Amino acid sequence: MAQFKKTAECILKGIDDEVFPCAALALGDKEGEKFRIHAGFSALYPEKSKLTEDTLFDLASVTKIMSTTMVALKLIESGELGFRDKISKYFDTPMDKKDITIYNLLTHTAGMPRNARVEEMAKSPEDIVQTILSLEFSEKSGAAYTCLGYIVLGKICEGIKGRDLSILAKEMIFEPLGLKNTMYNPDKSKYSIVTTEYKEKYGCHIHGSVHDEKARFLNGIAGNAGLFSDISDCSIFAAMLANKGVVDGKEFLNRDLFNESIKNHTKHLSDLSESRGYGFFIKDSDPSPAGDIFPIGSYGHTGFSGTSIWVDKDTSQYIVLLSNRIHPSRENMKIQEFRTKLHTICAEEYRASLREIR
Repeated sequence: MAQFKKTAECILKGIDDEVFPCAALALGDKEGEKFRIHAGFSALYPEKSKLTEDTLFDLASVTKIMSTTMVALKLIESGELGFRDKISKYFDTPMDKKDITIYNLLTHTAGMPRNARVEEMAKSPEDIVQTILSLEFSEKSGAAYTCLGYIVLGKICEGIKGRDLSILAKEMIFEPLGLKNTMYNPDKSKYSIVTTEYKEKYGCHIHGSVHDEKARFLNGIAGNAGLFSDISDCSIFAAMLANKGVVDGKEFLNRDLFNESIKNHTKHLSDLSESRGYGFFIKDSDPSPAGDIFPIGSYGHTGFSGTSIWVDKDTSQYIVLLSNRIHPSRENMKIQEFRTKLHTICAEEYRASLREIR
C-alpha cells in the first residue's frame, strides 16, 4: 500500500544497516490487518536462506503475553485462579515468600532477581520452582522485571489443569483464535524457522529450538519464553488485543478483565524501570519502545530475539515486528533505537491513512 511506503522503506533500511538479517511486519487495528511486509534472510550462516511469509520466529518474551498471560487470564475468568491466590497454595514455599500472589507474578512485583541463572542451579527441570523460591528476593515489591515469575506462573497454570503449557495454550488460546502456526518446539522438518545465535556450547547456530537458556533447560516449554509463530498468527493475535479481547464480534476474553490487564498497576512503584499491567508493558513516558506517537497507556511486549507487539490505546492501531536480531550474535543491540523509530513512522503513516479516508 502506497500510504505505508515509509514503513516498508524503514524495514528494508534496517536490513541494510544490519539491525537484523530479516524482519516481518504487520500493521493494522481492531478492524484487522492493513499492511504487511517481509524481507531479508532467515539465516546468514551456515548458509543464506531467504525469509518466507510463513517462516516461524522465536518470539522470546512475547511468549509472556501470547501464551502464559492469556492462559492465566482465562483461568481467572473461569474462577480456577485468582489474583489474590498465594503461590503457597500451589507449592511448598519458604516463609518469606508465602504472601507472593498471582497478582505479583503477573505484574513483576514479587521482588524476584532479574538475571539469576536458575538453569545452572537447578538439578532438573522438575526442580526449577523450588530453585527459584530458594533465591534471595528483594524486600521491596517491584524490584525488577524478570523471567522467573513467569516460569512460576506457567507451572501454576500447568498444575491447575494437569497439562503442560504447550497443550494449555493450544487448547485455550491458539485454537480458539484460529492460530495455525503458533507452537512450542516446532518440528524442523515441517516448518521454515529463523536461525538465531551461534552458541559455542553447541558448536552451531541455534535453529528450530528456543534460544532462551531457561526455556531450553525446561525442554522448550516455559512461561517466560519458548513460543514460535509467524507473522499471520501474530497479526491475528494483535488484532484481538487491539479489539480488547473481542474476535469476529465474539468475546474471547471478558472485556472488563481485559481492560484491567492493560492498566498501569505499578505506577506507584519508583523502582520499576517499566510500568506493568497484567503481563503487558504499559507505555508511561518517552522515549519508549512503542515510539514517540503512541500515547501514554499503550500496551504490548518486546522479545529479546527482536520481536514485539504494541497496541495504541487510542486508535487501536497495532504493530507486530518479528526479527532475528540475535543472528549471528546477541551483541547486536541496534534494535533498541530502530524499534522506536519504526513505531513512530508506522504510527504517523497510519494516522495519515485515516485522514485520507476522512
